[in-house]
Amino acid sequence: MLLGAAALSWLLLALPPAKRWLAPLFMGVGLMSHGVRQIARARSVRHWHRSPARIVGGELVEVFVGGHTRTEYLPRIRFEYASLSGWRESHQLTVAPQDHRTPNRAEAQRWLDAHPVGAAVQAWVCPGRDEWAVLLAEVSARRTSQNWAITLGGLMVACVGASIPLFLNP
Repeated sequence: MLLGAAALSWLLLALPPAKRWLAPLFMGVGLMSHGVRQIARARSVRHWHRSPARIVGGELVEVFVGGHTRTEYLPRIRFEYASLSGWRESHQLTVAPQDHRTPNRAEAQRWLDAHPVGAAVQAWVCPGRDEWAVLLAEVSARRTSQNWAITLGGLMVACVGASIPLFLNP
């Protein structure tokens, strides 16, 4: 977000005054395209191939958030899965693994307890790149709503940028 604000500031300074409306237009289009890419990526997992897999390990990872002001926990479950090029290993729970990060240690531990070492499970493998695999073919509702907010926010910023010339040149 800070990088986007810096890019917008640079565009505003670099463009001549009559063309400064292009900066929010470009920033809005950039936000929209990022949101649309994330939504498409999340939906594409539903079309990945299922593959037999086996849990080979798991750990609880502590994540320090907000400059170490609080701790959250992320279950990292390692699994082996069958692919066209042989057996591979992954630790991705979903395409958005941060979805399962929680401040509640017991909740994160429940994910590990539900996937004990040696358990047979199904993995979802990307058809184009068999080194990409996840255990759950889902993205949380929170992540989906964030992606839609980014897309719609980008649309609004782009519309504001595109409408500025209408108000400057009546």
